[in-house]
Parts: sequence; structure tokens; C-alpha cells
Amino acid sequence: MAKVFVLGLDGVPSKLIFEKWKDQLPNITKLMENGCYATLMTSIPPSTIAAWTSLCSGKDPSDFGIYSYTKRVNFEYKENRLINSGDVKCEMIWDIIAKKDMKTIALHVPLTYPVKKINGIMVSDFLTPEFNDRCTYPAEFKEEIRKLFGDRYMFDVDVGLASYKSIEKHELLERIFKMTDMNFKLIYHLLKTKEWDLFIAEIIGTDRILHTFFSYIDETHRNYQADNEFKEEVLRYFKFIDMHIGKLLGYFEKNSNNDNITFIVASDHGMAKMDGRINLNDWLIKNGYLAMKKIPLQPIKLNFDDVDWKNTKAFAVGAYFGR
Repeated sequence: MAKVFVLGLDGVPSKLIFEKWKDQLPNITKLMENGCYATLMTSIPPSTIAAWTSLCSGKDPSDFGIYSYTKRVNFEYKENRLINSGDVKCEMIWDIIAKKDMKTIALHVPLTYPVKKINGIMVSDFLTPEFNDRCTYPAEFKEEIRKLFGDRYMFDVDVGLASYKSIEKHELLERIFKMTDMNFKLIYHLLKTKEWDLFIAEIIGTDRILHTFFSYIDETHRNYQADNEFKEEVLRYFKFIDMHIGKLLGYFEKNSNNDNITFIVASDHGMAKMDGRINLNDWLIKNGYLAMKKIPLQPIKLNFDDVDWKNTKAFAVGAYFGR
């Protein structure tokens, strides 16, 4: 029987594993040599939730209307809210294959909190605010996780969007390794105890470590220092990931039970240095698209109450990109 296992490594640039560290990641290299590989285009914009929704639906953000982590509450231009799985209006791959009575295990796929009913098992993503009945389907699977990890299971290194950026770097590294270890332990448990036709597991730790430590591994970055203490730690983490890929390959070789298993390693977007940025709202103000009740005299976050909406045609909301 044909099965597909997808391991998602969030935020990993292809050059990092295809070129820079290829000789130090033997199991990824084995996949490259025995299978096929390529650098793919990410979604526009290259946001984790937009890209993963695209990957799991076969559609692009213009089809499903999700571009970043927030959206307006209504059309009054007063406040934004954090998006969630309820904003996903298109069919996902697990919905499609369920029509053929095929089972899916979806582990930490972005924008799955709160979880929806699927033919299989779902554990929600890094936007999960707490360990509750809405983070697993079926709800009772939460107790199975609790037996394995207690109440300490980590959906992210911290609760709150981008709050990890304020964590001290040594502490953050420790949390990333701990969380990723839990992720793989749960993967192995599910492989050994549950039935599946499609298994998708996403590792958010790769994104967290690269967002925080990219300047420590990129020799062209303006802040790079050759003797920095974190360069080898980032490589050690990717060797840790590669070790688990080898362990998974070994498991499938021994336990395939004549199943034809396709093993896919994928990333949603890459990572690169940032040499500068443009304040889009400044440009919009100067060119007459954004009207303010009063012009700010210093850098501030855009407050909807300060905007003259009757005379405004466009405004920008910041994130990792302008929108």
C-alpha cells in the first residue's frame, strides 16, 4: 500500500542543506542521492502560515485569503485579531483523502489551532495558547500526550507570537532542543501505535533557531563574527535533525510491512540576511495614499485611531514583510 510521510523543517533555506552543510548531514544527503531534490518557490508572501496552507491545500494565498498572522476584526478599521484554523475556508489534503477513507496524522502543521475533525489524528501548531481540549483531535488524544510528557509538552519555545525573540539566547537554544526532542518522540510514538496513510509532521524549531541565530552562521552578514559561540550550536542542532531523519529512514526500512512509503522533507520558506528595510507607511504618507490626523514626529507603531480614514486609500501593517 502506498503511504506518504512528510517532515516539514520550517524556515530552512535550501542552500544550507544542499550546499553549505551537505557533507555534515549524511541522512539528508542520502535522501538527495537516492531520490530527487530541488529548490522550490515559496508562497507570496513567504509567511509560515500562508506557505503551509498552500502546501497542504494546493492553493495560493489569493485563493484562501490568508497572508499573515493577523486580520481585521471587521470593516471598521479599529483592531486586528490573531488568525486561527477557522479562517481556513479551503479543503486541505487530509479532507480530500478522507473521501477515499484514507487516514492522516497531522502534527503541528501551522494554522491548525483549534483543531478540526479529521479522519485520523491532529495535534495543533505553535499558535496553540495552552494545552487544552482544542489542541488535539480526537480530544482524548491529549491524555495520551499527557502520559508521555505530563503537562510539559511544548508547541513552541514560548507562548505568544514571536515572544521567543525576547528569550536569552542560551536559554532559547536549550528550549529549542528540548521541544524538538519532544516532537520526534511523539512522531515515533504515533508511528508505532496508530494507522495512517498520510503523516505530516512540522518542526518549528528550525525556524526559531535560524530567525535568532542566522547572523552567527552567515559569513556575509554585516554582524557576523568568525569566532562566535553560536555557530557550532546551530550546526549541532541540524545534525540532531539529520540524526532523526536517519532514525526515521531506518524505522521505515524495518517496519514498512510491504508498504511503499514515500519520504518527503520539505520547507515552507527560506531565510536570508536583512540589510535594511523600507517604512511603507512613510512612503504612503509622502505619496498621498495614507492620511494621518497628525504626522508622527518619531517612530511609532501605526495606531488606527490616528488615521484619517475618509482620505486614506492604503495603509501597511508590519510583520516580516509589508502588507
